Amino acid sequence: MEVSAAPFGSLSVEATCDYDSATQVNHATWYISTQDKPDAWVVPLVLRSIFPQELPLLLSAAGLELISRFGELSSAPFGSESRIQLCLCRRV
Repeated sequence: MEVSAAPFGSLSVEATCDYDSATQVNHATWYISTQDKPDAWVVPLVLRSIFPQELPLLLSAAGLELISRFGELSSAPFGSESRIQLCLCRRV
């Protein structure tokens, strides 16, 4: 992927991913290059996935009641195309 970012100009971003389905953790590395310097930044990422069907159970186990779930910060409905889960909860 290429993006433009001042003051660096055109940046190229490449990524590696190693997903562990047992822990639901993705170990990724982003390699960000400028036109003059390959791999100017190497950014390790560790991302834990929480799947939609798990979240209500986790909230309940934490003593919370799920009031509403949204798929965007704009309060758009949560659905299969949503990239985030935003939950409104209250203590039980």
